[in-house]
Amino acid sequence: MNVDDERPGLKTDPHNGVANPFRAWSGSAANADNGGDVRLPPSIDPAGQSMQRFQRSWPEPLVIDGGIMSQARNPQPRRTRKASPPPRAPFDETLSKIHSHAAGIDIGASEHWVCIDPRLDAKSTRRFGAFTEDLDQLVSWLLERQITTVAMEATGIYWRSLYLKLSEAGIEAVLVDPRQTRNPRGRKTDMLDCQWIWQLHAHGLISGGFVPPEQMHALRQIMRLRCKRVKEIGVSLVEMQRALSAMNFKLQHVIADVGGKTGLAIIDAILAGTRDPRELARLRDYRCREDEKTIAKAMTGTWREECLFELAQARKDYQHFKDSIADCDTEIARRLETLLPKPSYE
Repeated sequence: MNVDDERPGLKTDPHNGVANPFRAWSGSAANADNGGDVRLPPSIDPAGQSMQRFQRSWPEPLVIDGGIMSQARNPQPRRTRKASPPPRAPFDETLSKIHSHAAGIDIGASEHWVCIDPRLDAKSTRRFGAFTEDLDQLVSWLLERQITTVAMEATGIYWRSLYLKLSEAGIEAVLVDPRQTRNPRGRKTDMLDCQWIWQLHAHGLISGGFVPPEQMHALRQIMRLRCKRVKEIGVSLVEMQRALSAMNFKLQHVIADVGGKTGLAIIDAILAGTRDPRELARLRDYRCREDEKTIAKAMTGTWREECLFELAQARKDYQHFKDSIADCDTEIARRLETLLPKPSYE
C-alpha cells in the first residue's frame, strides 16, 4: 500500500494512479460560490495563502430567478444626466465698428486711392497723386475729416513716403500684410480695394505689421545694401573665372580663391600685359598648396582679346563692389555708435 494513500485528505488519481493532493479540496473549490472554504489543509498549505489569487479571479455566484440562471451583479448607482448648458444668445449678424474715424488707402506707384466713412464726407472715396504735393493734400484732407487711424497695404517701397507724412501729422498709420486684405475674385480695382481696406480696418478685422523706428530703418536699409553688394561681388568672381576658362586657363583649379592675394595678383598682371606663364607663377603666395611649376602649367592657354576685355570689366566691378562694402561697413559702425548706448562699467 502506498504511503500517500494512508494520509488523510488524499485521493488517488484513477488515470495515473498517483495520489493527487488537490483532489481532496476540489469539491470545496467548486462550491466556493456557496461559501465553502477553498483553502488547502494545513498539512499542504500551512500559511493558507495558496488560493488568495484564485479567489479574486473567480466569477460571481449564479442565482436562479424564475427558472432562469443569471449571474448576480453588484448594484451600480444610477448615472445622473448632466445638466444641459443654457441656450446661446442669437447670433448678431451686424458687426460693430471699432474705429469710427478710420480710412483705407490703396497704395500705387503713380496714384493713391483713399476711402473714409460716408457719414464724414459725401465724396468718401477720392484719388490723389503720388507726388509730394499730392501727399500733403491727402494728409490735409484726412485731418479736416478728423481721421485718427489709416490702414494701407505694404506695396513695395511706395508706402514709405506716405507713412512718414501720416506719422508726422499725428495720424496712426497701420501697415497691413496684403494677404489680410485680399479682395474676393472678380472685384479687383483700386477704388474697390481702398473701400475694402477701410471696411476691414473700421471693424477691427486686420492687424498692423511691425514698422521699426526711423533710425533702425535707416540702419537696416544700409545693411540690406551691403548684403546686395556681397552677392554682386560673388557674381564678379564668377565672371572672372569664366573669362579665364574661355582661354583655357585653370587658375581656379590650382589656387583656393581667385579673389585672394595670389589670384588677384595674377589677374592684375595679365591685364597689365604679362603673358609668360613662369612670370605669372612667381606671383604665388608662399601659402599656396601648388608649386610654381603647376601654376605655370595652369596659366598656359590661348589669349583672346574679347575674353581679356571681359576679364578687365569683371575685375573693375569686383573692385567697385569691394570698396562699396568697405564704405557700408564704415557707415554701419558710425550709426551703431549713435544708436546703441555705450556700456557702463560701474
